[in-house]
Amino acid sequence: MQDAPLTQPDDATLNHLVTLIQPLLRSPWALVSIDTTGATQRLCAHPNFTATSSLIATPLSGTGFHLLHASDENAATLPLLCSLLAAWLQQWPSPHLPALCEHSPQALLLIDIQRERILAANAAAARLLQSTRAELCSLPAKVMLPGLAHCADTTAAQALEVCSGDGQSFQLTAYLVPHPTLSSAVRALFLEDPRALRHWQEQARIHEGHLHLLIDHLPSLVAVLDTDYRYLFGNQLHHLWFKIPSQALVGQALEEVLDEITLARLQAPLRGAQRGESARVEADLPTHQGEKRVEFQVLPWPREGRVCGIYLIAHDISEHRRQDNTHALETTHDALTALPHRHSFMQSLRAAMSRRSRSGRGMALLYLGVDGMRMLNESFGMEYGDQVLQHLARVLHASIRATDFAARIDGDEFAIILEALEQPEADARRIADKIIRQLDQPTRIAGRPSRLRISMGIVIIGAHTHSGVDLLITEGNTAMYHAKNDGRGGIHITRP
Repeated sequence: MQDAPLTQPDDATLNHLVTLIQPLLRSPWALVSIDTTGATQRLCAHPNFTATSSLIATPLSGTGFHLLHASDENAATLPLLCSLLAAWLQQWPSPHLPALCEHSPQALLLIDIQRERILAANAAAARLLQSTRAELCSLPAKVMLPGLAHCADTTAAQALEVCSGDGQSFQLTAYLVPHPTLSSAVRALFLEDPRALRHWQEQARIHEGHLHLLIDHLPSLVAVLDTDYRYLFGNQLHHLWFKIPSQALVGQALEEVLDEITLARLQAPLRGAQRGESARVEADLPTHQGEKRVEFQVLPWPREGRVCGIYLIAHDISEHRRQDNTHALETTHDALTALPHRHSFMQSLRAAMSRRSRSGRGMALLYLGVDGMRMLNESFGMEYGDQVLQHLARVLHASIRATDFAARIDGDEFAIILEALEQPEADARRIADKIIRQLDQPTRIAGRPSRLRISMGIVIIGAHTHSGVDLLITEGNTAMYHAKNDGRGGIHITRP
């Protein structure tokens, strides 16, 4: 449940809040109240503060107010700052300090510097100083904080010598913050252990090393660019694809790595990233491993409310596209001969008939089969028979025009659609003779000298032919068997 906002602080308190926040929060900020409708009212703000959608709103516990800030780079001091702001906005009576900061991970003490007494301490301070809160408040401050007398009265970070409950002496980082509503002698003391910070930094370096190792071994190209499209980072895949070591990439322009065509494809997504937009685009990318089909992801790198760089990630989708193309081919083509199959042929024949009815130009359907195919299979084996069909498919493909359509109908039966014929019968007969002559040439199939003979039926489709495609296929099949009966290796012409 959201806390109800307190009464707006007076100008003196707000002025003091500004002097408190400025040294501890470097990025632009604003202190606001947010009502149940989401409307905001600004109490005070950094001179350079600008409202953007990327702001982080950190609630101030128990007040209903929020601190808006542009980034989390002040993570070390932000919890302290929010605790102090919450306390100040509630006029911070000292008995409330432990309750306000009890669950904060930051060590916080309330100190009377004139009496040299610790007035209150949260649980994190007790753990850090290895004492109970009762012990901290019962002893003179100089026992636990011998360096306090040397601390400057400033909110800036400074070194402070402390003594733990077991008598060990060590240094902490301290922030000494005055309070405007209590005695001028009262200070809030925020403590940080630099050893913990060094440990965190070391862990961060280790994690960064792990991250770099992981990114270097990703199967995708990863680049971080500045807003001028120059490399800040590139993973090891750059060396495999472009023969550029990762360390040599820094400072290079993107145009020095990618080819002009790919760079042109990326121009619009790169400009969009400058505006905070993400995009995906495919391109054929030349590399030292050959041309690859890649999908680029172009992502903005936002920081403090603006785009300070661009992430460019390229996924190699060549194999995926090959599989897609193979699958698409398998759904329309015969796997053995790579010619379109019966279903594709029927669709093409319907489309050709529709075009003929509009143009009025002649058409022909050639329907052919291999003579003695069963004997060839029985004599030389099915593998030889398969290579016979593959050889026939190659001859058909080489013998017809680019506008014609050849397909494998079933078994050893094939069909061809001839369109836009000026003299349908003569033109169809000429192409049929060409195919028969080519197949009659001696060749080697499966290492065996071979000559193929086919029988062919030709269906002439004139301006007044209105037969459906199924009937035309039947006519062609019948005409082929007439050719076989008339003597193998022949042609039979019919007009439906």
